[in-house]
Amino acid sequence: MRTLPATPPPAPIPAASPQQPGTQGISGGQPKAFLRPGGFSLYQGEAVPQQQRVRRLALIFLLDHVRGWWVRVQMAGFLLPAIGFAIYVLVRANLPSAALTVPKAERMAHILQNLRWSFSIDLGFLLLFAASRLAPLITRDANAGALLLYFSRPLQRDHYLVARLAATGTLAFALLAVPQTLLLLVQMGVFGLDIGSSAGSALGIWLYLLLGTLLSSAFAAAAVALSALAAGVLVRAPSTVPLVYGGGILASLVASWVTQAAWGRDSLGRALDLHNALGGLQRLMAESSQWAQYPDFAWHIDLLGSGLWLALGAASTAILLKYLKNPPLGRGRA
Repeated sequence: MRTLPATPPPAPIPAASPQQPGTQGISGGQPKAFLRPGGFSLYQGEAVPQQQRVRRLALIFLLDHVRGWWVRVQMAGFLLPAIGFAIYVLVRANLPSAALTVPKAERMAHILQNLRWSFSIDLGFLLLFAASRLAPLITRDANAGALLLYFSRPLQRDHYLVARLAATGTLAFALLAVPQTLLLLVQMGVFGLDIGSSAGSALGIWLYLLLGTLLSSAFAAAAVALSALAAGVLVRAPSTVPLVYGGGILASLVASWVTQAAWGRDSLGRALDLHNALGGLQRLMAESSQWAQYPDFAWHIDLLGSGLWLALGAASTAILLKYLKNPPLGRGRA
């Protein structure tokens, strides 16, 4: 009877040296391996870097914010105050009667007043938009079980928070900065460098106002994004989040009115109004171009209001970080 030759034993697999690929993150000199369909494979490093994952998730969140015709109509509403003031500036600058046009000595005050009122109206729109659209986001993810989906993937919890804040903050910044920049450019086109000072200093003032607009918009957007998301995680049901966040804003307005009735309208009680305080940085930067005409009590109120929002932002960050340490991965709280 014929017998088959014996099969030689398989050659041993040489161990990977520390300099070879696949040995990143090893312990004891042995390469890490993990199970894939078809067998084991050596760990070759991250396929997609963490920063790229966060950017992709933030982009997904941002696109989700602007989905739907009603949301786009709300976003277009932020342009209305700037368009209205721009039309007012254009009409008044082209009136045939010189008595109705803005005198040269009053042009700077006229420009600052238009920026101040337009920014204040858009801040009110932003707080309403944040209460209805931004505040329930994390709570809605928790109740829908989406957090379990996010955290079952190679995504850290703080990266999820960064992506949420980046998306909401970017949207809020665009809703504030675009209309105010448009209004500023229209006024610059109407008045040019003839705003009651030399050409060089006038150009510097315009650039300073543009910088102040962008910085104050970024500050307000970050403060609203943090406070809205933090208010959302404090509530179990997403449908009640707008009432909680909006109720807090209205409560601050009532507290401000009561304090002003007791201490006077020019008291520091005006800083308790969160809507008014949110525009404090914009007024500080814009009015500082005419510091001699900026009353002492006004910049004290604006400075205190900005500090109040800084404290609120720090508290909101602490709330969000504490929430994500033990988030509800299913329906309801864990």
